[in-house]
Amino acid sequence: MAYPNAANGIKKLFIGEVLALIGAVALATAVILAQPISTDGEVTGVGAGVVGLSIAGVLVLGGTIVLLLAFIFRLVGLIRAAKDEDAFRTALYVVIFGLLMTLASGVFTVVFPESVFLGNLGRVIGSVAELLATFLIIGGIGMIGAKLNDMGLQEKAGKLLGIIMTVIILRLIANIALLLFRESLAAFLVLVIGIMVLILSIVQYLLYLSLLSHAKNTLASH
Repeated sequence: MAYPNAANGIKKLFIGEVLALIGAVALATAVILAQPISTDGEVTGVGAGVVGLSIAGVLVLGGTIVLLLAFIFRLVGLIRAAKDEDAFRTALYVVIFGLLMTLASGVFTVVFPESVFLGNLGRVIGSVAELLATFLIIGGIGMIGAKLNDMGLQEKAGKLLGIIMTVIILRLIANIALLLFRESLAAFLVLVIGIMVLILSIVQYLLYLSLLSHAKNTLASH
């Protein structure tokens, strides 16, 4: 096997992403089940009743555990893959930095509840770090594809990076629209862009899973 550590690491990254998807679905389902039921403007119950609320609680607990496992798999995957490709090592450092900033934002929120800026700043930096780590992982896979002369892997990586950049640009346009246009027009543009971003984000995630699957299968066969 040409890149045994990268093969093992990317396999764990793939498992981590699948677990993250399962965890997110579980938490989203829990939120739906726990929504209050209203009749004629008055709240008459919670979700599907006591049973629904109990199921929601189980889903929250299970989803949280699955998301924790997903993060562990991602972290271990990066540690392993970093031994074969520098891009994964840089991604690992970025992920750790992002985690620290996210934790710091939580601490700031508790210690300085009156300062919204500090908490938000930590969360924004954490989100940017997560995006950068994704770029580095995709770039690392593309580099391995180039070394293995796998054009399919390189093309998938390039296409995925293009979609991510498109999403970033669309979000930037939405923010600019809020500043430059009157409220009604800005709201319409933001709605349209929001729908486009949602569709592209789903496509992006599916392509990311496909890229990881392609990479782990390719590396397993070399």
